[in-house]
Amino acid sequence: MKYCTKCKKTKEICDFHRSKYKKDGITSWCKLCVKKKYIKYCLVPANKKRLQKQLRAHKLKHKYNITLEIEEKFRVNQNNKCAICNIRFSNKKQATMMCVDHNHKTKKVRGLLCWNCNTALGKLKDSIKILQKAIDYLTRTNK
Repeated sequence: MKYCTKCKKTKEICDFHRSKYKKDGITSWCKLCVKKKYIKYCLVPANKKRLQKQLRAHKLKHKYNITLEIEEKFRVNQNNKCAICNIRFSNKKQATMMCVDHNHKTKKVRGLLCWNCNTALGKLKDSIKILQKAIDYLTRTNK
């Protein structure tokens, strides 16, 4: 059992997060109090925007090994448009959301694509052969 210094209740140990910074290895606030504080913090618009930016930066670094600044350079170089279909990026609709396109073998970032183009390449396994067959098929059948 442990006492939560926030809600002033004694609770089971499993109701607390672990912490390597505390002597007993457990946080002083229970999970519920931490969650309430986090939700309240996230409701402040400035905090929400900052958290979204931090999350984006973390994802870019760990998934693609690039920074927000590098992503912004790609965006500027592409005039805020998809590198394939030239649609303007927007977060209003899933189809126009910006995606980081990368080579799955080398992990190198190739550019920014809209959601539709990015998933299309993925479904075609990033294969030039398969893509050429799709082009040949469309050319042959669209007469």
